[in-house]
Amino acid sequence: EEKLEQLELACGKWMDILSTHWEASTVGKQICQDLRSDPSGGEAVETLKACFGTKSPSTLLKRAATLRKYLVWHYNEFNSRGVYVHAFPLVESDVWSFFKWLRVERQQKSRGFTTTSTFLETVRFCKFTVGLQGCDEVLGSGRLLGFAAVERREKGPSSQAPILELVHLKKLHEILSLGSDLIDRLGAGAMLVCIYGRARWSDLRYIDHVDVEARRNKTSAVGIRREQYLPLVIPWEGVVSDDWIEVLLKVYQEAGLDMTKVPLGPFLPAPKIGGGFCARPLSTQEAARWLRLLLSGTPGSEKIRCHSLKATLLNWCAKAGLDKEVRAVLGHHSTALHGSDIVYLRELQVRPLRKLQMLLKSIRIGLNLEDIASQGTLLAATPGATTPRPNVFTPPLPVPARGDQVHKPAEEQVVEQAVELVNVEEENESIKEEIENITNLEAFACDLSLFGEEAVRQGSVYYKHVKTSRVHHVRVGKEATNCGKKLNENFKELEPVIYIRLPKCLICFPSAEGRVRTREDAIARFDAALKRARV
Repeated sequence: EEKLEQLELACGKWMDILSTHWEASTVGKQICQDLRSDPSGGEAVETLKACFGTKSPSTLLKRAATLRKYLVWHYNEFNSRGVYVHAFPLVESDVWSFFKWLRVERQQKSRGFTTTSTFLETVRFCKFTVGLQGCDEVLGSGRLLGFAAVERREKGPSSQAPILELVHLKKLHEILSLGSDLIDRLGAGAMLVCIYGRARWSDLRYIDHVDVEARRNKTSAVGIRREQYLPLVIPWEGVVSDDWIEVLLKVYQEAGLDMTKVPLGPFLPAPKIGGGFCARPLSTQEAARWLRLLLSGTPGSEKIRCHSLKATLLNWCAKAGLDKEVRAVLGHHSTALHGSDIVYLRELQVRPLRKLQMLLKSIRIGLNLEDIASQGTLLAATPGATTPRPNVFTPPLPVPARGDQVHKPAEEQVVEQAVELVNVEEENESIKEEIENITNLEAFACDLSLFGEEAVRQGSVYYKHVKTSRVHHVRVGKEATNCGKKLNENFKELEPVIYIRLPKCLICFPSAEGRVRTREDAIARFDAALKRARV
């Protein structure tokens, strides 16, 4: 309803602009004929809406405001001389005078460095949308283009949205799991959906449906499909060991929202002060203020914006050394490989998502992004198919065709079989690569023993709870874990190896003194061990 109201308002503003000189634009002439046949204006508005097509109402209002500023200046400039001249068609010399006036205004207000560039964008919009005359003369003017470039340069470097740090993500996870306010827990969960889905907040304003896949699937993820075209795939595992997706599903249900509804609509409707939710989605400005409130008390929270949600993991991937193609797919960029098809097919996101999962696993065991890049624990991967190894291709036996099947030439059958084998081989390579990466990470974690030598010499045994899969610490000779749980048939003893894929009991594994936290601590432990060995 809000968009429809904005569209009606935009049509009214553009009708007012075009009415200054109907004959100066192609659409203006058509609307003038429509008004003669239908004085109520219904036919004219329908023509204008058809010309605008699927353009955003906010874009239409922005372009109308820019053009209206030129009309006001033009009227005041020529009216002060006692001369009446149509502002349309556009005249290059008039626009040049307008640009110089904008520069004076910018110098007085110390803002508006991109106003001239925005005006040229509006002129380009008018050329192709309403057929305004004089646009080619303006867009082809070297001095106007150069003037706009100089003004834009004076603005200086752009202020990009800051990237969320690990402490910010852990704070959101803490609010989701342990928060006292249900709505704040729901808000924190929605923010995490944007972060792990590499999505803009506006991507969640309308969701068609949600697919929740098995937790232990090889590519376990929750899929949020926006407008049936762009799938947002969110991995179950984040930077913490908790099953945060399961917690979010419970919170979503406790808040009275139904995630199984099709279409779902806004993933997070705007909450009401007295309880319940509005029909409209939470706006980007409201979400940004809410995010800063949720993260209050953490470093740099006052500068965080909504775009920080999407940019965070993409920035982490770049620091970890993931290649450009993988990051383009994860960011849903149309530049990924050979066009935009890859970002709309969920299956083609599998390998980049596996890379993302491996990155999150590395962060969970305490590696920083620089270590991941330097150690090479994450191999670069492109989403395209790989070339099969020599002697891999063996043509399968021909399948007898049924009566209702169309017989294809032998050459086409061979090509299809080769393509299928390449796809299978690429999938096997991807799975093998993931297993190798997990093995490398576990070996790396074992080399950096979580505790100092004093703790190791005291003698320790590790048990896994068979139901929760949580690892507990037990002193040798004791019949209970460090957190007080009695050993019974639900506990299974583990080998003295660190398993990065298993969650650990926070009480049994506290931040004890002597625990290795940095690379320098690990080097110091190794040096001490070598010194004793030489003695």
